[in-house]
Amino acid sequence: MKYKILIIDDDINIIETIKRRLVFESNLDVSGVTNPIEGIELIKNEKIDIVLTDISMPEMDGITVLRNIKMIDGLTQVIIMTGYSSSDKAIECLSLGANDYILKPFDEMDNVVELINITIDKIIRWKKIIIKSGKNIKL
Repeated sequence: MKYKILIIDDDINIIETIKRRLVFESNLDVSGVTNPIEGIELIKNEKIDIVLTDISMPEMDGITVLRNIKMIDGLTQVIIMTGYSSSDKAIECLSLGANDYILKPFDEMDNVVELINITIDKIIRWKKIIIKSGKNIKL
C-alpha cells in the first residue's frame, strides 16, 4: 500500500527538498502545495495519510490548517514544521492532535524520513485496531 503524504509550505524549496528525499521511499506517494487553502481542498477530496505543514504561512497558519484537517479526517496524521521554536505553540499543536512538531531547517533529512516511518507504523497499528473492532471507519 502506498501512503499519501502532502507537504504544505509557502517555501517551494522546502517542499522540493522533502519530496526529493521521500521519493526514494517506495511506499510513499508525495505531493506538495504552497497554499494551505489548496492543501485543505485536496484533503477534502482524497485520502491523505500524513500532512507535513509549516506553521507560519501568509494565507493561513499551520494551527488553522491542523484544525481543518482534524475536522475533515481525524485519522490524518499531521506533523507541524516550524523555523521558530515556541513551547507554547508546540503544546497547542500537540493538544489539537498534531502527531509531532519539528524544527526547520532540518539537521538531517534522515530524521524526517524516520519520523514519517514512525508515523506510518502508528497508522498501521491503528488500522489493525479499527479493523478488529469491526467499526466502519474510512481508512
